Amino acid sequence: MGLRKLMAGIAAAATLLGGAMLGTASAYAEDNGATQTITIMNGQQGHTYKAYKVADFSNVQFSEDGETITSMDIDTVDNTELVTALKQAIAKVGKDLPTEYENNPMAFVAT
Repeated sequence: MGLRKLMAGIAAAATLLGGAMLGTASAYAEDNGATQTITIMNGQQGHTYKAYKVADFSNVQFSEDGETITSMDIDTVDNTELVTALKQAIAKVGKDLPTEYENNPMAFVAT
């Protein structure tokens, strides 16, 4: 239940930052021309949902069969407002952010 609340808090923080991030180019995922789809379950009727880039994912390692991701590096995007909101969301659900994740709260969320 704690992880569910944490993820909900992070989603709320990202929603609140939506307006602030509109002017931040690094806040959006790179447009590679591919069409992507996200399904919102039990979404609010008439509400518009937007996606925001909150982290960079790199150094992805796969299992021998290539079917499963075994590890990856996660780096929170360089956005002070986002980092602050993530820290607040983490604290709101009663979690302590370890020092090594001070500037990379998305990596903490993924642990």
